[in-house]
Amino acid sequence: MPANPDPDYYLRVTFHSTSIYNWPHFTHARYDELVEAAQAATDQRQRMALYHDADRLLVSEEAVVVPLLYTRTAVLVRPTVQGFWMSGVGMARIADLTVTAAEKA
Repeated sequence: MPANPDPDYYLRVTFHSTSIYNWPHFTHARYDELVEAAQAATDQRQRMALYHDADRLLVSEEAVVVPLLYTRTAVLVRPTVQGFWMSGVGMARIADLTVTAAEKA
């Protein structure tokens, strides 16, 4: 369970020219190449460098969006809580969680 949503959610899913979620109808061949390469990358440093380049193009060069802030979220979940998940659009409902008995030391 990642504490922070993956940049792919914001950068490729939201702004790739062929995405159905591309609400600003942004089209830029170099941007598409960057997020496609990042999605396919297996090296985490290379992947994040590609997403940083795509973000820079989107925000600084093309000014498609103007983020008001970049945030980080941390969530502490006890090991006895099962079924917790979190993404860029929400998190598990409390009704979907299961709490198991704590093991005695």
